Amino acid sequence: MSGVAISLTFWLMLLAAAGLFAVVSLSPKLSTYLALCDQHFAQQHELLQLERDHAELERVIAALEHDPHFAAEMARMEFDAVRPGEEILSVDSALTLSPNIGAMKTDPLAVGGSRWRPWIAVLAEFQPLRMLLLATAAGLVLFAFGWMHEPSL
Repeated sequence: MSGVAISLTFWLMLLAAAGLFAVVSLSPKLSTYLALCDQHFAQQHELLQLERDHAELERVIAALEHDPHFAAEMARMEFDAVRPGEEILSVDSALTLSPNIGAMKTDPLAVGGSRWRPWIAVLAEFQPLRMLLLATAAGLVLFAFGWMHEPSL
């Protein structure tokens, strides 16, 4: 083997060993980071929904304070009161209008999910695989320093 090939093989082995070590040491941190990102997104979604609900309630409060017709209609609806000559039809709850349902549907991959998540979880939690990767990295380093050198003349 020529000197350039031996030197290139030596550095590639060290690079592979460093990559294996990085994967093993960073996978638990990345797994925790992804879980915190999921929690952050869920809390942001909840905060946004609460802000929307708050704004809607503020509008209802303002209408109740300033519009007597709105207040009368709300009271009539609350107590199922019927005006003379008016007829109320019962509607199945599945057919009622509910503007807030389905307001924010998102794709899990668009929210920070990835195809790498299961692999990261396995690397973060499966100790035998982590030990095997570290042993492989150590073996690569030992092989690189032990046998990947130019022969002496």
